Amino acid sequence: MKLKKIFTVTKIIIITLILFLISDFILSNTLVKYIVNKDCFKYLRYSLNNKKYYSYELEKNCSAYEVKKTVNTYKVYTDKNGFRVSKKYIKKNKEKIVFLGDSFTYGFGLDYDDSVVGIINKKIDFETINLAVPGYGSSILLYKYKKLLNSNIKPKKVFYLMDITDVYDGSNRWTKLNDIDIPVILDETTSKEISKALGYKKNFKISRLFAYNLNKFFRNIRKKIKRNYWIQRDEVGPTASGGFTHTPKLKLPKNVWKVDYEEGLKKIHKNVRLISSLSKNIGSDFYIVIYPWAETLEYGEKYFNWQKFGVNLCKQVGCTKLINAFPDFEKVKNENIKWKKEIYFLLDIHFNKNGNKILANKIINEIFIE
Repeated sequence: MKLKKIFTVTKIIIITLILFLISDFILSNTLVKYIVNKDCFKYLRYSLNNKKYYSYELEKNCSAYEVKKTVNTYKVYTDKNGFRVSKKYIKKNKEKIVFLGDSFTYGFGLDYDDSVVGIINKKIDFETINLAVPGYGSSILLYKYKKLLNSNIKPKKVFYLMDITDVYDGSNRWTKLNDIDIPVILDETTSKEISKALGYKKNFKISRLFAYNLNKFFRNIRKKIKRNYWIQRDEVGPTASGGFTHTPKLKLPKNVWKVDYEEGLKKIHKNVRLISSLSKNIGSDFYIVIYPWAETLEYGEKYFNWQKFGVNLCKQVGCTKLINAFPDFEKVKNENIKWKKEIYFLLDIHFNKNGNKILANKIINEIFIE
């Protein structure tokens, strides 16, 4: 009798689970398709010569929240064009400025109003357009910039916040194929993740959202405990993609740098020259902005000087001005023993709220205040 009861309960649980998954599958592809979002990424798939290629951008008119391993949950909103925007400080102005960049420019880990572009947006009279998306490099930024100009938007100023990962992105992450309009992902690991997102993951949004929120709750608790522990261990470690500035080329990890970083530098030169030329053609000022990672401040630039590269690049492509924020962050380092937690998220490469503020004020003071 007891076994029969256990069997009946088990049967009910299995049937309930199956019905829930079927309902989840149907709802995920109908009613909640554009409502339930844990991020605003739109993945794109292309076929060429019997091989799949992937790219991505931001969904249009999206509202979502993102959570990463090292930061608390933060809100993301996009406009009708698929650009990340402020929910509060909405500006419509004839004179516009454009920002190009990756996760630093996007505002990783922060609500938009606390990001570098969000802070600038609050303080100036221009309408800001942020083309940045995490993981973007110079190739796809050039593509997005061309697309913006083709929509008859002519910005007054253009800022390229050149990140150290743009070198890796140029050599090992992004590639441009002749028969596909948009640059596509070269990195196999990222391609596999996108393939999953386009497959089974999109069909079970409710289940994933439930698991996601449960995980988020415990993850945020763990992060708080970790931060309290690491607050006394403000260590700066090298990264695989940023180490080329302070590590001999022969000692860089071969499994990461499958293609030499010189190839990435060449792509940056080529793409930024085109961005600069397009800006000049419409009478726009073009600025290159450089800033340090924590490891750059800690270990220096013995084997590749990012600051000199920025200076030379600006001269070669004819940019209006190079904005070098290195001295501003070096000042914080020199004045604070626990300098990393002052400007970066702990256990992360990205600027925290204060780091974004320093960079935003640097740009404002150099360009918008006479």
